[in-house]
Amino acid sequence: MGWCWGSKPSNIREWLDKVYSGENYGVKQRCLDAAMVNMSEIYIAVEQTDKYGIKTVVADIMQIKFANEKEDGINYPQMGYNAYGEQCGVHQINCPQRILDLLTPTDDKTSNEWRRKCRERLEHRASVSKLQAGDYIQFEEPIRFRSGEQRDTFKIRVFNKKKVLVAVSNDTGETLFHASIGNWRDMAFKKLEEDDLPWKANGFRP
Repeated sequence: MGWCWGSKPSNIREWLDKVYSGENYGVKQRCLDAAMVNMSEIYIAVEQTDKYGIKTVVADIMQIKFANEKEDGINYPQMGYNAYGEQCGVHQINCPQRILDLLTPTDDKTSNEWRRKCRERLEHRASVSKLQAGDYIQFEEPIRFRSGEQRDTFKIRVFNKKKVLVAVSNDTGETLFHASIGNWRDMAFKKLEEDDLPWKANGFRP
C-alpha cells in the first residue's frame, strides 16, 4: 500500500474506526484498540470475525505524517498514512504492551517474529528504566563520535530527573565527557556489575 493523503482527522481514533469498519471476503473487521507512538506510528489491534463467528485479532502498523497545505492564507492540516499488516515484515517495533496483549495466537512466522521483537524491545526498555545514577553500561558496539573517538562504556548520571550518559575510560575508569546519543535506550547494551568493570583488571578505581 502506498501513501494516502487527506485532511487531518479531528479525531484520529474515530477516523480509525471508520477505516477499519466493513466486510471483506466474508470477514468483518473493526478497530479494537489503537496507540499512537512518537506522532509517527499507530499500532492497531484489528479484530476480524469470519463467517462462522470465529474472532481473531491481528496487528496493523500505520506510518503517519503531518503537513500543512496553505490556500488563500489559510492553513489546512493534512495527514498522510501508509498501513501494513504485521505479516508483511515491517520494521517498526514500538508496539505498546496493551496492543500486543490483545493479539490472538498465530502460526504466521513473520507475525510471530515481529511480536517477539516488540516484546524484546519492551523488556529492554524496562531494564533501562531500572538504571540508577552511578550504574555503568557497555554497548555491544563502540559508539563513534564526531571527534573520531570511539567509546563503549558509559556511566549513568541523572540531571533534572533525566538519565544522561558520561563516557568512561576502559583503562582507568575516569569520566571523560558527556555523551549525546539520541537513541541509546533502544541500542543493545548490558549493565556492568562491579566485577565486570574493564578497568578493574588494571587495578584502577575511579
